[in-house]
Amino acid sequence: MGKNNNADGAESERIGYFAANFSEFIEDHKRLYMCLLMPVTFMGYGLFLLFPALAAFGLDQIYQAALVTLDSTQLAYGVVLFLGGIYSSVSLLRIKPSPPAGVQVTQEKMPELYALVEQLRLRLGARRLNRIIIDEQPRVALLDTPAWFLPLYFTRTLVIGLPLLQCLAPLHCKILLAQALVRPTRGIPVMAAWLSRRCDRWEYYGRLLDSSPGLLAKVLAPPMRWYAASCQYFAAYARRLAIQEADERSSGVFTLTDTAVALQSQYLLQRFLQDYYLPRVENLMREQLRRLPFAHAKLAYAYRYNLGKLQPARWLEQEMQRFLFGSRWRGGLVSRLVSLGISRYVHISLPEETAAQCYLGAYHSRVINTVDMLWFNKQAARWRVAAPVPPAQPLQPTTDVAETDAGAADQRRVANLL
Repeated sequence: MGKNNNADGAESERIGYFAANFSEFIEDHKRLYMCLLMPVTFMGYGLFLLFPALAAFGLDQIYQAALVTLDSTQLAYGVVLFLGGIYSSVSLLRIKPSPPAGVQVTQEKMPELYALVEQLRLRLGARRLNRIIIDEQPRVALLDTPAWFLPLYFTRTLVIGLPLLQCLAPLHCKILLAQALVRPTRGIPVMAAWLSRRCDRWEYYGRLLDSSPGLLAKVLAPPMRWYAASCQYFAAYARRLAIQEADERSSGVFTLTDTAVALQSQYLLQRFLQDYYLPRVENLMREQLRRLPFAHAKLAYAYRYNLGKLQPARWLEQEMQRFLFGSRWRGGLVSRLVSLGISRYVHISLPEETAAQCYLGAYHSRVINTVDMLWFNKQAARWRVAAPVPPAQPLQPTTDVAETDAGAADQRRVANLL
């Protein structure tokens, strides 16, 4: 949950260095920008065609040496190229992509959340989903995962962040879900969304190669990561167009004020996790490694207890001031609010009922414990310690986060650390 919390900030940096400098040119020549971006996003297919082309060239050299030139050196050269291309192609095909890790949402286990996603999908005309996942990231995203290593067929996964369900109201989570599911319907935003998804796919392949065993994967991972980062850099404006189209369409379904509150609530939660909550939880877990992880079990309480002390209005006003005195494309949150016609902070009140209590039902506690274990396993690899073994007895489902905590005293201890 810690690494990707600043995804919006990373996007702001890309926009700040590229789209801010060329925004006027791009605004006037959007179609030309899309035409120039398209060959950049298609260059990634060269990686998958490189080794089959090498094998084909080696086969041609074998044919020429055996029937035309009768050159033994050329024949040996062709055999090496052919075998190397075949071996490399087979090695890459053996890499198995994996879908995002998390708790899978099914109609049997979480009917309320499943029905909500299906209702929004049908209402917005979105494509059918292959799976719905709840993970530890504070965002809602629609991810494409290749069915096998070649980029020919992709499965669609809707990833919902458990922190959003725990700390936001049901209506605001519904708005964020709609923004992730909505499909652009008019000209340039359609192309912008399509190109942005291609860049996200190359970024996934960079992570896949980096985590795969084998010398070939390790050699190909750095250039693929560099290429994916370059694609994301040049596609920053296209991504912004797609996001703005999704915001406009969702604001037509929900009120403008509710949409603004949902965006601001997500930003505040991301900043709360990144700057305050997670660093302190990680320090506690390092000190008491034998304890079961509790990052999400105590998140809702800590967020409600500490948000008022952290002056969230000041955070948002600072972002607004940076935007007004800087570039039009600086800052993901503010540019989205301004595109909706909102140029000031909208007051946010903590919800009486969270989306987790409304949509997760009896599996609320189980989802929290499972996501906590997944989060700790990722952190344990970074800390170079062994992850704890989950309890053998199944956890009893509850509908209140406070019931899963060790006690009120432990809650106050975590809250006071912030």
